[in-house]
Amino acid sequence: MTPQEFQTYINHQRLEIEATNRIADAIEKLTAMMEKMLKVSDTLERIALLIDRMLPAKAPDVVFDISQFATFDWASIGVVVVQKDESGPTVVNWRGQPFFRRSPNNKFAAAIWFSRCIGKDERGENTYERLCTFKSLGHIEVEPISDKVKADLSRSPRI
Repeated sequence: MTPQEFQTYINHQRLEIEATNRIADAIEKLTAMMEKMLKVSDTLERIALLIDRMLPAKAPDVVFDISQFATFDWASIGVVVVQKDESGPTVVNWRGQPFFRRSPNNKFAAAIWFSRCIGKDERGENTYERLCTFKSLGHIEVEPISDKVKADLSRSPRI
């Protein structure tokens, strides 16, 4: 091997060592980043569990006007539509639980609600919880605000 070939060989070896060192540094940095990401992931999981504990375990039974049913934003109440037909959602999922559409023909006012069976009562009959109800809110009569409350409202600061 000539001195020039030997010098080329040495330069090539030096470049390989430098590249290997850069790769090792990059792997070290990536490993540190991965460890940080795992800590963040663990923290996020703990936060999610805490939030889950703070949320009510029982379905909220919120009420909406029936006119909202066709265009209702299910995500706004944390619901995912699982199944639907030509009338709209038939099965929805809230916090991992399925709720089924109900809309009976009976003597009561028209309504659509989503409920699920949560067990049996002491008589052995099914008990249900409602997730939400869509019914006409236009015919509800409300009482006027009392003078006492109006006076309190007038004294409270406006935001």
